[in-house]
Amino acid sequence: MFKNMKSIYIKLLLSFTIITVLLILTLSTFLYYNYSRSTLNIINKSNQKILSQISYSASYMNNLARNFCKTAFLSNNIIPLIYSDYEDMFAMGNSIRNLDILIIPNSYIQSVYTYNRKLDLYISTETNSFCNSTDFSDKGIVEIINNIKNGSQILVPIPRRIPASNTNNNPMEYINVYTYLMYDAPGSSRKIEGAVILNIKSDWLRETISSLDSSEYKNNDIFIVDKNGTVISHSLPEKFLKDVSKEKYMWRILSSDKNSDIFVETIDNKKYAVTYVSSNLLNWRFVSLTPYQLIVSSVQRVKVTAFVFCAIVLLLGLFFSIILSRKIYSPISTLVNNIKRKLSSGALAETSTDEMKYLSSVFSQMIEKADELEKQKRNNIQSLKNEFLKGILIGNYSSSHEDMANRVEELGINLNFKGKIFLFILKIDSYKHFMENIDERDRVLYRFAISNITNEVTAEYFNNEVVDMDDHLAVVLNITGDAIQAEDEFNSTVRSIIIEIQKHAQNYFNISLSAAAGYVIDNSDQLNGMYGDTLNILMYRIKYGRSCIIFPSILNQINSDNFQFPASKEKILMDSLKLGDFERAKNAYFEIVSIISNYSYDNIMASIIYLTFTVYNSLNNIMANSSVRFSAIFNTFLSHIGNLETLDEINQMFVNLFEEIIGKLNKAKGKKSDSIVNNVIRLINNSYYDKNLCLNSIADFMAMSPVYLGKLFKDVTSKSVAEYIMDLRMEKVKHLLDTGNLSINEILDKSGLEKTNYFYTTFKKHFGVSLGDYKLQQRGVNKNG
Repeated sequence: MFKNMKSIYIKLLLSFTIITVLLILTLSTFLYYNYSRSTLNIINKSNQKILSQISYSASYMNNLARNFCKTAFLSNNIIPLIYSDYEDMFAMGNSIRNLDILIIPNSYIQSVYTYNRKLDLYISTETNSFCNSTDFSDKGIVEIINNIKNGSQILVPIPRRIPASNTNNNPMEYINVYTYLMYDAPGSSRKIEGAVILNIKSDWLRETISSLDSSEYKNNDIFIVDKNGTVISHSLPEKFLKDVSKEKYMWRILSSDKNSDIFVETIDNKKYAVTYVSSNLLNWRFVSLTPYQLIVSSVQRVKVTAFVFCAIVLLLGLFFSIILSRKIYSPISTLVNNIKRKLSSGALAETSTDEMKYLSSVFSQMIEKADELEKQKRNNIQSLKNEFLKGILIGNYSSSHEDMANRVEELGINLNFKGKIFLFILKIDSYKHFMENIDERDRVLYRFAISNITNEVTAEYFNNEVVDMDDHLAVVLNITGDAIQAEDEFNSTVRSIIIEIQKHAQNYFNISLSAAAGYVIDNSDQLNGMYGDTLNILMYRIKYGRSCIIFPSILNQINSDNFQFPASKEKILMDSLKLGDFERAKNAYFEIVSIISNYSYDNIMASIIYLTFTVYNSLNNIMANSSVRFSAIFNTFLSHIGNLETLDEINQMFVNLFEEIIGKLNKAKGKKSDSIVNNVIRLINNSYYDKNLCLNSIADFMAMSPVYLGKLFKDVTSKSVAEYIMDLRMEKVKHLLDTGNLSINEILDKSGLEKTNYFYTTFKKHFGVSLGDYKLQQRGVNKNG
């Protein structure tokens, strides 16, 4: 008997030990594998994010370069460099200066060439030299120009090396650039007449890559290759234009149809995690090589930690297995010993009775517990019913119709899912306030109370169930054939039900409810789609306000034309803010809202977000050289606008925002206004003889709005720009009349004026005498002198 008992103990101990070991091994293996995969996925997401940002920067560079080429090629100021029939140094000098003006604000530009076929003339902005094809230092571009075939203009980047300007007689150095060409495309029998060649610094894109690479794996090797596998950007400039197409990993990237991917590859006897992203616009691949050892090192640390932890748990498991085995074995041993003692004393019947009594007591307690659990289950039937209906609405329940019917019967759901079904949604208004001012337990009670009211009011007309969806209630109804024959009458009944529910919620709980109604469906298979559509309809609460009742018919009122943001109103708004005109800015904003509110909810919200950041970016650009910043105002604005539920609230937020912005602008306007006006006066003094000089030309030159610039100038000088120009020109006319013997036509030409009746009228108004009388007076003065 003792041996048998010992065998039970050993079996228990071995069982607990084996189970503990298996659980630890299984768990540790599972965790190690998942951690390895998770680490690789995290690196992939991080690298892909960086590469996507680099791809965006490259596309941005490409757009800047293309726009620059088009601007330069079509500029009247640059045309003499390309199409002139003879070397007019004065005209070409002006053209070069205009080209330099275009280049100055664009730090990414290394140099710009122009080519004139008639003169066989290359001009470089880097050296301002005039060279023919034979003498031009950049032989590469000469070869490209000579080999251009008839067809489209080359407005794609050409990675190449060009010679640097050499003024110290040092050995020839080369610069890595991306070249864009813009030229005319003549017929098949002619060569190109002229071209603009733009060289972009490759360092600009390389430095952009360095600034965007925020990965914790600093040994990452990020570079860009073209479709042929040639490196066109790398952290090491010497690898520029290196051919890596024969590398196994690069062949895999170039031959892949995927836009992005990650894989592990051995390169130069080292394993790397290779991540790449493709750009369809440029046909470039953006590649990141992460040493696999960096990934594995963190996993190895986890592996060691997990091993130590598992060893400790295993020892503890063995220890507790011994204790647990002894504990389990101890009552068995005691029971057997007691039975032996009772048997040895001849009390078999008593022993049997005691054992039955013990077992009866145990089973009685188990039955009582089971009854108690069953009772709790019956008490929680409402919760189970709500979870079941919630699962159907959100599409998480996909059992057969037979299983659903069984569940409906089991939970006592008062709906026929095979008949016609209708749904409407009730949402608590000011939900943020509801969440902040009522604790969780009371919120549950409020929703439960509103659900009961909804169920009782609706039950007078339809069989229904109310589903608590946390931040709103979904009311599902069964509709008979008679009820839906008259749609207007049915909608009127639903509206009256909702109004009564809203009234009770407001009277008893001071809670406002908004509602959206769906449409009639034939069976429960369509319930999830109808629920989603009704939620979308409820979004239009932003337009109709709190306590609204929205039916699907409002979708017919939505403007279905292609949405275009009212850019003209936006410009008026921006100009008004810059000028500090609050009323005009407010009116422009409300005109924008009036237009966008006729479109879909998505367009309304997208327009509001776009308008917010447009205001922010525009004003920060204006104040770029000022200490005034709007970040704090906009951060506060953004933190509140996400919680607003209606357009009226959003409109008030914008009005308050405009007041704060104009207040800040007015504080900073003084110093900046003086600086701008001084620049305008300096420009007028230097260009008064130009007959085309006017407010619009000055505004274009200074890249400012004519309306804004004109008002600013008049506020500071008390004169309009036109008045100031005319006053200066009249003073120049008087000076030339007083000091020279020029004809009136020559004087007017030097003063930027034309010989018209307006000039004679203006002269008399300005000096108090006509031009003829003034000249007679001057002759008399000269004779007397």
